[in-house]
Amino acid sequence: VRCCNFNHGCNFVGSLERMKSHFLKDCEFHPLTCKKCRATVPLKDIITHYMEEQCGAQNTSCPSEDVCIDTSVIGIGRQINSSLSDIADKLRAIEDQLNIHAVGIDSTKECVVNYAQVLRTIQDEHRLSTEGVSNLASTLHTVTEALSSIEDHFSNEVGRDAEVQNIVTSNRERLTALIELQKEVAQNVVRSGEGQKQCSETLEGMSKRMQDHSSSTDDRLSSMKDILRTLRDSNGYGGNVAFFHVQDVDELKKKANDGETADTYSDVFALCGYSVKFSVKFKQYDGIMYIGAFLHICRGTKDSLLKWPFLFPYTLTLMHPTDDKKNIRHCVDVPNEFKKFPDCFNRPVESTNRGLGAPKLCKLEDALNGGFVHDNSITVGVTVVISSM
Repeated sequence: VRCCNFNHGCNFVGSLERMKSHFLKDCEFHPLTCKKCRATVPLKDIITHYMEEQCGAQNTSCPSEDVCIDTSVIGIGRQINSSLSDIADKLRAIEDQLNIHAVGIDSTKECVVNYAQVLRTIQDEHRLSTEGVSNLASTLHTVTEALSSIEDHFSNEVGRDAEVQNIVTSNRERLTALIELQKEVAQNVVRSGEGQKQCSETLEGMSKRMQDHSSSTDDRLSSMKDILRTLRDSNGYGGNVAFFHVQDVDELKKKANDGETADTYSDVFALCGYSVKFSVKFKQYDGIMYIGAFLHICRGTKDSLLKWPFLFPYTLTLMHPTDDKKNIRHCVDVPNEFKKFPDCFNRPVESTNRGLGAPKLCKLEDALNGGFVHDNSITVGVTVVISSM
């Protein structure tokens, strides 16, 4: 704090207590008014002002030099008292300001404590989110292993299906031979006449047993086919592979020929944790009817836990009902397509994003001639490339 007489030339700077002591005891720059010339003179120069006749007054009104000095000392005392009163007022004002600042500091300290608590809460939530992501990755790994097991089981069942087919074929050949044998025996029985009835009953029993055996074998084959079909369906909607069975192909073809919108959509299902659905469209290009297949990303309840945008490549397939080697595939390179169609793979804002796929997956004529249409229906599938996840 500077001395209160800094305007009069005092250069003292120090703490409040030291300034007070300096002002009351040591400061030599207290302004005094000369009684003769009415000029303002610092305390340290007042004697020199009088003694060296620097005073500009022509006459003195003081009856004697001693009286003038006494009067000056009294004036100095009064000015000192006035200055001390001013200093006390300023000190009180400074104390009030310090109290206000102390209250502000306490309020700031409380805000800092609250912010620290909020920061700790955010850190805890981040830790929980990180643990949730780790658990999700572990769950996806478990699902992938389960799918691999299902695929192995599916392959084994396909092999068993071939074995059953061979057994049925062999049994049918044996049954045919037995029926021929039955005819020969029946002819011999007719010729012999005696024992004909007994032989006929025996042959009928043998024929019935063989027919029952053939029927049982057919039932087992049908049951195994149902199991294979169930495995295929469950495998399709369980992980990175899915299928959509499209019915009423003739109706879609008729709508497309009439210029109407000819498309159909699947229900929403889970694919690698994401909510998606199929769309299949029949449309003419340059007078040629094509079958198109598309995959749509949909809004789901677990979107906040998933990685966005969706950047996993996938393959759309037109499935042949009896020969997988004839399947028609179209690969979608999602990382490159995202640069051109980001709205297709960003986190959905509406219920369903615009679909991306193969508008010319297969000519309808080729599908009909190639045996892809069975019972007025076709099947399309999608496979997400797991290695890229």
